[in-house]
Amino acid sequence: MFNNSLFSQNPFRVIGVTANYSAKQVQKNLSKLKAFSKIGKKTNLSYDFDFLNFNEIDRSDNVISKIENKII
Repeated sequence: MFNNSLFSQNPFRVIGVTANYSAKQVQKNLSKLKAFSKIGKKTNLSYDFDFLNFNEIDRSDNVISKIENKII
């Protein structure tokens, strides 16, 4: 059985990029997410795939910081 929560919290999915994106694109999305998070606003990114009914993506400051430390 497929585990939605694991896919929903995949670091690349959270920041809205594929694993082969450039470092520049990863940084761009991280900056965008941090800016939206600071003002308490949600944003939709290219790879959110809402139509698949996956769990909601947690893009809180804490999660974004952890992902940034792992990826960069």
